Amino acid sequence: MSYTNSIKRHNHKVHGCTTERKPILLKHLIDFHENKKILVLSKANTSTVEIADKNLTLSNDAGLQEMKEGSFDMIISYDLPLEADTYMKRLAYAKSMALILVTDAEESQLYPIETLLGKNLPREAVQGFEVLKSQKKKNPPHRV
Repeated sequence: MSYTNSIKRHNHKVHGCTTERKPILLKHLIDFHENKKILVLSKANTSTVEIADKNLTLSNDAGLQEMKEGSFDMIISYDLPLEADTYMKRLAYAKSMALILVTDAEESQLYPIETLLGKNLPREAVQGFEVLKSQKKKNPPHRV
């Protein structure tokens, strides 16, 4: 099965952090991209919630069935689904950017996604947040 998406490689990023700091990193990214229409996805059993003043929608993968593809400027995957195919379906809802938040323990879940995409996703450290082990030697942290 072949997958295509319109998100350019430099707009598809992985941000590493600790489990404890993940909610803080999410808020930081939402605030930084406040002018964009954002979809935050989680595998958790959560209902779809639109927060109008933030131009933000929170949902799980089951809630995607009720949404129109390409209706968000960007998606933020708070966590990764168990199946790589499910992540690939998430990409259809973003016009231009996809961000993934992962801990060191979750980083191995990226391999099946990168295999389906046919490319390695760039790891980008956000200043003030821990980086992934794979990032520590390659890229110094910078501001988002």
